[in-house]
Amino acid sequence: MKSRKIQVLTAFAIGAVCLYLFARKVENWPEVWAAMLQTHYGYFALAVLLSANSILIRAFRWQWLLGEPYVPVHRLFLIANIGFMGNGVFPARMGELIRPFLVWRSTPHTFPTALATIVVERIYDLLGLLLILAYVFYVFPFPSVGDSAGGDPQATIQYLAKLGVMVFLVLFGAIAVMTYAPAWSLRAARTVFQPLPQAVSGKLLKAVESFEQGANTFRKPKAFLYCLAWTMILWLSIAFSELVILWAMGITEVGMAGALFLMVGLCFAVMFPQAPGYLGPYQFAVQLILAKTFRVDSGQATAAAWIMWLSQVPPVILLGFISLLIMGVSFKEIARVQEEIPPETPAAPPPPMGSS
Repeated sequence: MKSRKIQVLTAFAIGAVCLYLFARKVENWPEVWAAMLQTHYGYFALAVLLSANSILIRAFRWQWLLGEPYVPVHRLFLIANIGFMGNGVFPARMGELIRPFLVWRSTPHTFPTALATIVVERIYDLLGLLLILAYVFYVFPFPSVGDSAGGDPQATIQYLAKLGVMVFLVLFGAIAVMTYAPAWSLRAARTVFQPLPQAVSGKLLKAVESFEQGANTFRKPKAFLYCLAWTMILWLSIAFSELVILWAMGITEVGMAGALFLMVGLCFAVMFPQAPGYLGPYQFAVQLILAKTFRVDSGQATAAAWIMWLSQVPPVILLGFISLLIMGVSFKEIARVQEEIPPETPAAPPPPMGSS
């Protein structure tokens, strides 16, 4: 409970600092408001549909990660909607617990199995992002990017590309070892994590164990390629939705390669514990990347940050509440999910949905 409070306080602190840094860059708020009012509503609606579609893509991938017995995609879509809504309305990414909790409550899968797939899902997400990072920076240079903040963004981009490739290779190697030599990797993890405080080492070891429990798709080439393909489609869909928002704002100097770069930066900005609605890091990251990397006017970059947020976060929250009604789950149930998750023992039969 104490660690949870620290996570929540950290999330709000990060949000507050980022909102401050975001706001201090704005010199003319009426100009920002005027730019927001000029948004092309057709493009905005398309971006909202693409954001919803990205959750459907996640549901198709999640079905493969869970494996047999197969859960219908439409049910996983509803559960994913609720989970991402949880990330939007609760601090510290609590939706990552809500999703496996609802799988446990409404399908034959156990809570540990469902939780393991969330860990593996994040590994696929990271692999996809690193592949996109390398692809964008090596295949699509940024010829329109000029000097900014006393440095050369092109040189920074190339450096990040090389770093991304190295991280990808290291991560891929670690995945291979944990997948095909689980006993050895677990012993190695215990040795490496032993000097750390027990609370930290315990969580890291649980993460390794969760990965190994959900690593079936990595052991099957067809399943691995299928999940990786869905991951790439997912990221391309999200990047295109962000490009559409830039079109809606009249920002034409950022092409698809730039939108992919923006998406990668935004994903890393919101991967840490967040305040509700990703407020702070989301807006600051979009503003910073557009203004510093692509030389977009500060007021227009700020307006784009808000419009992009409005196209992605509130619609997902609304979808989540609709999914709660469809599944017959109360908001109270998911709000206290940490009290209701089963102990770390073989899962008992789940109580019926809607019983609390």
